[in-house]
Amino acid sequence: MHKKIEELDFARVIAALGVVIAHFSSANQRKFPTAEYANVSLGALSVSCFFIICGFVLFYSYDSIPSLLTYYKKQWWRLFPEFYIVWVVFYLERVFQTGSFLYNGEGTARYFLLSLTGFDGYLAYAYPKVYYITGEWFLGAMIIIRMLFPLLLWMMKKCSFTQVLALGGVLVMYAASFMHPLTEMYRLRTVPYCLLSFMAGWEIQKTGVWKDPRAVFVSLTGLIILIFVKLPSYAVEIYTPAAGICTVVAMLGLGRQVCRVRIMRTLCAAGSRLSYNIFLLQHIIIYKVFSTGSFRGLGRKKLLFLLLFTTAVICLYAWGLEIVAGRIRGALSAKSYRSEGNDKKNTASTG
Repeated sequence: MHKKIEELDFARVIAALGVVIAHFSSANQRKFPTAEYANVSLGALSVSCFFIICGFVLFYSYDSIPSLLTYYKKQWWRLFPEFYIVWVVFYLERVFQTGSFLYNGEGTARYFLLSLTGFDGYLAYAYPKVYYITGEWFLGAMIIIRMLFPLLLWMMKKCSFTQVLALGGVLVMYAASFMHPLTEMYRLRTVPYCLLSFMAGWEIQKTGVWKDPRAVFVSLTGLIILIFVKLPSYAVEIYTPAAGICTVVAMLGLGRQVCRVRIMRTLCAAGSRLSYNIFLLQHIIIYKVFSTGSFRGLGRKKLLFLLLFTTAVICLYAWGLEIVAGRIRGALSAKSYRSEGNDKKNTASTG
């Protein structure tokens, strides 16, 4: 059993807030608070942080994977119950609004498979008529990475050669993906880019660099430069992962101090636990807030208040989603346990 790293909770909360602020900014006319900086955007930076944190956590949590079936089953339970709950609720809302189960037009029934597997947002650039409602593009990328993780873990644990092969392969694929793109997907959403961030999490976890105050200071300085100092514009594919690494190291370092305060540790733990649900819900709720146009002309002070209120509503819905999903998991686990008990009794009686 690995010791809990509490500063990870703080880093997750910061990343989740970054995504909320980025989408809130893009939804209002004033683009407030600003989410576009000198070399990076807040949305891309926040998602990069999530992939880095995911790599950190998975490589920290697993020394080996004895059973692929058990691992994949656990990952399915980690990602899909909340996704299905949110998707069904808002899908039915659209059905009642349009009066049609296939409201995207005839011939779109086959695209339901993309929604049921969580890939509709990730592949929306190629299949724009899919029933993409929630999960954003990051869910599809997260599924792919978690599917590849057993192979990556084996390579990183095997020997130095396979480590170099894995890291070098990711770097080569990443460079090739923006020098010679194979698809029309935005380059900061491709699998090689997401894998680069993911593997950066392994490196941060392995070295423990966030525990060194000097490294935290350098990372914070680098982040400030990337945000405020305009550098050559052609290298956004380099600046974003670099800023993500700097952000995670800096937030982990700061989180070590913040989480020493009991109330902050409790709040960060709660926010971290809800971070995935926040990702699922935030874009929909923000869209609902601005869909009528009532709030689009507000001044900055009122927008700031609306941002705080919207964030509170998102967290409240995320908490409710956690409760509902938890009860569903509990009910299914109890049913599975009873089923296994009956199977054992039947085996004993016929043995």
